Amino acid sequence: MKQIIVLCIFSITSIHIINAQVGINTTSPSPDSALDIDSDDKGILIPRVDITDLSTIAPINGGSTEGLLVYNTNTTTGKGFYYWDGSQWQIIGEAGWGLSGNAGTNTTTDFLGTTDATNLIVKTNDATALTVGSTGNIGIPNVIGLARL
Repeated sequence: MKQIIVLCIFSITSIHIINAQVGINTTSPSPDSALDIDSDDKGILIPRVDITDLSTIAPINGGSTEGLLVYNTNTTTGKGFYYWDGSQWQIIGEAGWGLSGNAGTNTTTDFLGTTDATNLIVKTNDATALTVGSTGNIGIPNVIGLARL
């Protein structure tokens, strides 16, 4: 009986040092993954939450672990996949200005340009089409080419 108790205690305490991969629909999960999901016709559903304020972890409770991933269902703050960077929610996959325009911009914080004394260069076909200098001067290098448009 004592041997069984010792074996149980040893087993329980050693659980914390066991490393293993979890596989769903696979009997051989990839050794470099913590979770390996195999499916030919299904996706993974990330938790869906209604984030009303991107500067607070709410509606998540129980901690604010950096890297937390959710899908935001709130149309005002912007639907999409977000991760918590430790101080605010950051959208995944959206960077800069959208090709179809942007809504809700703030002219104080949202602009096209530079924040240092570097010229703004606009290119087409990898050639400079317009330069806005750091002093405000505007340069159009091929005015003759523009006239032909």
